[in-house]
Parts: sequence; C-alpha cells; structure tokens
Amino acid sequence: MQAQLPYSRTSTAAEVLDRVDLGGRRAIVTGASSGVGVAITEALAAAGVEVTLAMRDVDAAAPVGRETVRRWGDGPSRAP
Repeated sequence: MQAQLPYSRTSTAAEVLDRVDLGGRRAIVTGASSGVGVAITEALAAAGVEVTLAMRDVDAAAPVGRETVRRWGDGPSRAP
C-alpha cells in the first residue's frame, strides 16, 4: 500500500517545498519563461536553490530571471 501524501492536484510548488531544506542545491528549470516553469522557478529560489533557467526564447525568459533575482537575490555563486 502506498503512503498517502498530504498534497492534491491543487497543491502549489511552494506548499510542496514548504519544509524541505534545499539550501546549497542547484536546479535547472526547463520551460522557465511561462506557466508552471515560472512557478517552479519562484518556489525553488524561495527555498534557497540556485536556479538556472532553460528555455528556447531568451527574450521571453529575461523578465522571469530579473523578477526572480529582484525577489530572492542573485545567489551565492554569481560574480558581482
């Protein structure tokens, strides 16, 4: 029998990551220029993850990157 997780189809990425320590981790988010990709990027950045945005249209994703940096900082490994 599988364990029942406390999440549903309406759970957000932020709710799933609420008590997970991801500090010092790195992630690549594909499709980061819209929709779920934006939500995942924000949730991971809020959890302390260094996020790399992967997408086909850099111009479409640039605002997501700028907003994420504005809200959560530019990460420990970024050069000044």
